Amino acid sequence: MALDLDKIGSNGVNKRAKDFPSLHDDNIDKLITEFSSLESTNNSVDQRIDDAVARIDVNEVDISNILNRVGLSEQDILALQTQLPSISAGLSSRIDLNASDISTLQTNLNAVIASLQAISGNTGSGDVDTSLLSSISGNLQSQIDTNQSNIASLDAKTTSISAEVTQLKQDVESIIDISVSGGSFLGFPTDGTFSDGVLANLSPSMTVADAVDDINEFLLTLSPSVPSIDGSTLSRNTGETGKLSFGAFNILLGYNNAVSDNTNDTFNTSGTKAGIFDDSTTITGNLANGVTGTGFDNNAFSDGDKGDLILYVNGSSVGTVDLESTTSAIGYGAGSGFSVSEVKNSLFESGSPSPITYRTGTYRVLSSSLVKGSNNIHVEHVISGNPVRTTLSFELIVDDNSQSMSIVQGISGLSMGGVVQLSGVKYHTSGTIDYYATIQNAYKHTYSTSNITHPTATRLSSVPSETLPGVVTNSSDEVSIDQTINISTSSRILNQGIVINTRVPRTLSRTETFGNVSGLNLLVDPYTNNGSSNTVEDFNSEKYRMYNGGAITTNESYSSGAGGSPYTWNSNNNMALAGNEQNGLIFYNGALRSPLNTINGGDFSSVTNGPASNANYSGLSGVLSFYRYFYFGGPLGLANFTMNFSSSGTSFGSTASGNVVKVEAMIPGTGTDYGVWFDCSVDEVSGGIYASQFGNSIPTNWGISFPAGVNTSSTNAILVKITANASWTGAVSSLEVTDA
Repeated sequence: MALDLDKIGSNGVNKRAKDFPSLHDDNIDKLITEFSSLESTNNSVDQRIDDAVARIDVNEVDISNILNRVGLSEQDILALQTQLPSISAGLSSRIDLNASDISTLQTNLNAVIASLQAISGNTGSGDVDTSLLSSISGNLQSQIDTNQSNIASLDAKTTSISAEVTQLKQDVESIIDISVSGGSFLGFPTDGTFSDGVLANLSPSMTVADAVDDINEFLLTLSPSVPSIDGSTLSRNTGETGKLSFGAFNILLGYNNAVSDNTNDTFNTSGTKAGIFDDSTTITGNLANGVTGTGFDNNAFSDGDKGDLILYVNGSSVGTVDLESTTSAIGYGAGSGFSVSEVKNSLFESGSPSPITYRTGTYRVLSSSLVKGSNNIHVEHVISGNPVRTTLSFELIVDDNSQSMSIVQGISGLSMGGVVQLSGVKYHTSGTIDYYATIQNAYKHTYSTSNITHPTATRLSSVPSETLPGVVTNSSDEVSIDQTINISTSSRILNQGIVINTRVPRTLSRTETFGNVSGLNLLVDPYTNNGSSNTVEDFNSEKYRMYNGGAITTNESYSSGAGGSPYTWNSNNNMALAGNEQNGLIFYNGALRSPLNTINGGDFSSVTNGPASNANYSGLSGVLSFYRYFYFGGPLGLANFTMNFSSSGTSFGSTASGNVVKVEAMIPGTGTDYGVWFDCSVDEVSGGIYASQFGNSIPTNWGISFPAGVNTSSTNAILVKITANASWTGAVSSLEVTDA
């Protein structure tokens, strides 16, 4: 663009002026000044043109570099590259717009040069006409003025072009969607693709921020991560299961109603329910309970060095710990709150620490932070800029009532049935009573799901338990019991009363077992059958017993089984009255004994609730007796036997006196030594039949042997007689006779 004016510069003008000495000095000076101004103006034009070109010099390479730098997809870049020629042409056309202005300037300068050359070529005309010089000078000034105007116009157009180029760059940036907030784009890697790596989702058009986020999340999967506290469980104390005496159906002043349970609903200890507690309980447990994994401690929660833990009861904060205050362990404060471990890092398999931090900890809710009725507890981990992490909540009930229960109870309505007689004594065989009770304060302010029971029910058959009925009015409702109970028939009741008590369960206050109710002395003997047999006597019934009167010497017939004797005992007959059963020993409570060694000295008629018109043996005295047969079948001709007695408080001898009992034996029949009672305590020499060779331990292995020629071949039976004084205080509970 630069113009070569050296040949017509100011030096050139001075040189030419010497060739024209007739030129006035002032004219020459003026001409030199004009050319100097023109030369300076020309240099300024050159510089401004160069500056404009530099400012608008944007080509396809520049635009391509911009496109690659911002990381458009291949398709986007290809599309824009097709537009580069037109963009470049547009810029060139804008630059070319100034060419006409520059050409005009060039033309004007050329005209000046031509004029000067004309002057230089005028060598033969003598002095130059002053008017010509004035004309040339004026023409030069006009051209200078015109050029300065053109330069000003060029400056304005250059500025306009520069602004248009700036706008064009902004248009390109808009086309390639460079986002200020999104940051730079990845662009293409050296190998041209991201699909050959782990994170195949990376692309040239992805922002650097998104790419770094994806890489960070992938690295997290490689680290031994620790679960956050969000959605975790709090361990807690286990309370009692019970039913509620308050709720929407029964508003209890000062008590929060349960979230989903109403009056008479069961509040248990499973799921989100921790049970029922008294008002002195402190609730404690682990944070993140049950969280396990590799590389960190059990019950851990992540980000142990960030944010705050907040403990909530019924939506209100009752304790907070600042996890950022220290990396050391933090203990409980004075109230409800937390105790957390020091900050730890989870570990890689190598044992090296990862950047993942965690803590473990426990929480504590003091009783003062709880309210009566329903309480909901949860923990939040609050970290600035992150969603709140919340544990699962759980609910518990506080029952502050410790009022004791009370009871009014009793028995009535005795009804006895059935009568059996043994040794002339009457016994009932069945009966019932009515039991009633009224219980206060069983419902305050929760009540048990367990039944009311009767742990003591002596001489009664199974006593049914009672379910606590639901609250009808309020927690002051009374519990009423009224049931008929059977008298036990599993054992004898011998001038004894029945006994019953009642246990009422509570959820929190002490479960109470109320005192016994007793009375109604009875006589009951359910043993209408017995275990006696042909050779065994158990003294429970008298079916093998023989009456006392008459001489048993004849050859009567005996048979197997109960009642197989011609001298059958009548259990209904009073032994204190005249008859075959008079002065007999009594069968009482499964043993043979003196009638005086029973109830009230033998007075059964004194038993309050026994059968009417019962026997009174208190007046019996002297020697009393018992007879029975033992049948062996046959004819076997047996003569040697072993007796086995079970006894207590008893000795055996030849004289019935005090607690000494005499035992004799006979084989019925006719002939020598038949029908004779032999003393079993002495041997043959002393006139008895004791035979140690068949058993030498009286009374449990007691051998006897009848005289020669005496055996069971005719009657198949032997008879045993036991006599004792009325003062005997011992008993014989069984007797067995076997063939020796």
